[in-house]
Amino acid sequence: MSYQTVIAGMPGAVAEWQFDEASGTSYADSIGSHTGTATSSVLDNQTTLIQDGGKCVYMNGGYVTAPSHADWAFSTGDFWFVVTFKGNTAGNQILMGGTTAETYLAVVSGKLYFSIGGSALTQGTTQVDDNARHCAIVSRNSGVVSVYLDGVTTPEMTGTLSGSASVAGAFGLGAAGNGSIPYSGYVDGPAVGKGSHLSTANVTSIYNAVTGSGGSATGYTFSGPSSGTVSVASTNFTITATGGTFDGTEVFTPHSTGASPTFTPSSITTTNGASTATFTYTPSTTTGSPHTITTTNNKSFTDPSGVAYTVNPAPVTVAVTDANWFFDPLVTWSDGGGSLGANNVKGSSTYAEANTTPWHCRAGFSGTSVKLGVDVSTLTTASCPANQYPYIRWSVDYGAWSARRLLTSSDQGTDITIATGLSAGNHTVEIAFEYHWTNPANAGSDVWTTPVNVLRLIHLTLDGGAATVALSGDLAPKTPITLWDGDSISEAVYDDTSYQQGYGSLATPRLVALGLGSELASRAFRGAGYNTAGPGNYPGAVTAVGLFANAKSMLSSGTFPRTVTRVVINQGRNDGSLTAGNVSGLMTSYRAACGSSTWIHIVLPYGQGNASTIATGYANYVAANPTDTKVSKIDFGTSLGAYFNNGASRKTLEGTHPDQLGSAEIAAAVVKQIQANEATATTTTYIFGSEG
Repeated sequence: MSYQTVIAGMPGAVAEWQFDEASGTSYADSIGSHTGTATSSVLDNQTTLIQDGGKCVYMNGGYVTAPSHADWAFSTGDFWFVVTFKGNTAGNQILMGGTTAETYLAVVSGKLYFSIGGSALTQGTTQVDDNARHCAIVSRNSGVVSVYLDGVTTPEMTGTLSGSASVAGAFGLGAAGNGSIPYSGYVDGPAVGKGSHLSTANVTSIYNAVTGSGGSATGYTFSGPSSGTVSVASTNFTITATGGTFDGTEVFTPHSTGASPTFTPSSITTTNGASTATFTYTPSTTTGSPHTITTTNNKSFTDPSGVAYTVNPAPVTVAVTDANWFFDPLVTWSDGGGSLGANNVKGSSTYAEANTTPWHCRAGFSGTSVKLGVDVSTLTTASCPANQYPYIRWSVDYGAWSARRLLTSSDQGTDITIATGLSAGNHTVEIAFEYHWTNPANAGSDVWTTPVNVLRLIHLTLDGGAATVALSGDLAPKTPITLWDGDSISEAVYDDTSYQQGYGSLATPRLVALGLGSELASRAFRGAGYNTAGPGNYPGAVTAVGLFANAKSMLSSGTFPRTVTRVVINQGRNDGSLTAGNVSGLMTSYRAACGSSTWIHIVLPYGQGNASTIATGYANYVAANPTDTKVSKIDFGTSLGAYFNNGASRKTLEGTHPDQLGSAEIAAAVVKQIQANEATATTTTYIFGSEG
């Protein structure tokens, strides 16, 4: 961009003399009508100092003056001077301005000097009488005068000169206005501005134009994203130079058809030599979407067409207290106070925490996506090894289960995507908790729950405009509660690659609860028993009726906060020194926690481990509590183990844990016998495979 164009675009520009005349004594003002007149000692048609293809003048005792005019009446307001010069003559010489009693810029003893009404700035330190080209720019902003040299944006001189800077008579170029103290050397492109000051960006632009290093853009294009979210900053919109690069003087202003938009920045000043400039858009409303984003500029560039920007509603955050997000009864720990909600979370909670597998939750929602917010701070605070972090598993709309381990680096404060691209309408999501169990033979010392391996959920995130919806069908919350207390056999089932947790679609505890028309509340631990805590850091079964979670009991005044319809205890295989007292003691603890209306069913181990001791303990409890008729014992007998180890479709992979089909058959048998026992108040012994 030419020097004259740059100067003309400066704020408050009133005059600029290019000194391009080949001969004569008159010099045109390219901005105003302030024609300059020279003395005979001014030589025209000299090689330009400004790289614009023009000329300059050489002053050797001569000078140029512009007639007296109101444009030189700066008074106490803002103004600016620009001049490019080259000389090596010693002494005091005025470059431009009025008389020495007024305002002028000079070279004194080879350094810049500036004065208003006899008050001068502290003189510059750079030698400018070195026969090299220099560009001096003076700018007063609210009384503070800054003099810049050769494009450096740190002033060569600066200070407060707030007095009247008006030039009453002629304005001198290469001398004072009255012709005194003339400059000896080359002068080019002097310019004057009134009523405004120059920014450092303006200084850079002017110097770039002097040296020819400015850009040469002749226009621009405009592009940007097509959509975003209300109240969220967009990705970058981009202004791209055409025909060259920007020179640092272009200013672009973005606009939107949306109400009360926020642009960052609100005004975009280019960088010299850059080919692009960017900004972001933060819409305040979805009204009128798509909004049209346009730009205007301070040059004569043609503004391109706008960009249509669709504004989507803000994502919906679902708190753990939402009534349609239903959590595992009895074993969900929540941090808030207040009453326990129907979804099993306390009313003012910020999180819901799982401390035992197969803990689960589920929700109904509308929209096309769902994300899960988790808090892994309990894992990092306790220095839980990353390779022992728990997994989450989920199923959407009864689909296949997916699983992934929690991650410190990406999961804290970042939603985990559960599903995207769903069809419009209502959907369901089921989420379950799974401990780390990559290598059961070497699981480590902190694989289990308290106080380390927990899952803490903080919210669901749905599409903008979406909402939770009531669960229906077999996912609808149920009033009856079946509490399953077991070890790994009832907790889960093996498949060929991983440990499928008890809330898996075909796992025994869930199928039993569904078959009985009830909710599942499960506290099953691998390796656990009546008197065996198992490896890891979780409470043993006998002392764990409180369902401890980081030392917090889930009991309220000694009882469960929900009415428990039945407790199913399936323990014993892992107990090396089981006593009958262990069995009766656990039954007694559950009776105290549940009350007299709850059924307690003892299911003997499928492989008959410790069967006689468990039967004795059960009998002792019955004898000691003759009025407690809501207890029963379910015994599959010795045929179960043989049945599951015969036939490819009936055996387990490792000879202990039933496969999915086997678990389903066990569940059916357990449901049948529980229904029979609860209907007749008997302690029937049930032998697997004898149902006919």
